[in-house]
Amino acid sequence: MTAGGLAGLGPWILLDRNLKRVVLGIGVLGNAINLGVLTAGQAEEEPGSGGRREPPS
Repeated sequence: MTAGGLAGLGPWILLDRNLKRVVLGIGVLGNAINLGVLTAGQAEEEPGSGGRREPPS
């Protein structure tokens, strides 16, 4: 949800003519992409395992 909010906010800030807001928009959009990648990488994790996987038997 946070990644989606940042992904929507980033381009909106980018469309401003003020240079500070354009730079801020690039930063926000970059954080949204990083959060999306991290969230997608954790999708296959078993709940409650703490990120550890047992070797296959």
